[in-house]
Amino acid sequence: MREQKLLGRYILIAEDNNSVAVSLGEAFGAQGAKVLYPFATIEDVLDLIMSSQPIDAAVLSLTLQGEETFVAAENLVRRHIPFVFLKGHNAPEIPGHFEGVGRFDKSGNLADTAHHLTRIVLATSQGGARG
Repeated sequence: MREQKLLGRYILIAEDNNSVAVSLGEAFGAQGAKVLYPFATIEDVLDLIMSSQPIDAAVLSLTLQGEETFVAAENLVRRHIPFVFLKGHNAPEIPGHFEGVGRFDKSGNLADTAHHLTRIVLATSQGGARG
């Protein structure tokens, strides 16, 4: 059995490509996370972020249904929720103030994305830096 590094942690997956969302959900679920998905529109993502739902970390596609997600990223920053960006073809340019946020290609190894965010969550829970 795999180590449950994210046991009881809530991970938001904001991705409109179902196969990518499911793959990420499986990767985080295997680590014991409670995966919050699918969230495929910016409106749904913002509703969740602004709710009282606990969120320990997030994977945020740069666009959802053709709309940029930087407003959601701003809200994650305000709530001190670590996150990474997922980028696909024709991804918009990421504003400079998000320079330190991890960026991963949707066509790449999604396990790397999950591993990176897991490290951030564990570092954050031990008093380390976010991001």
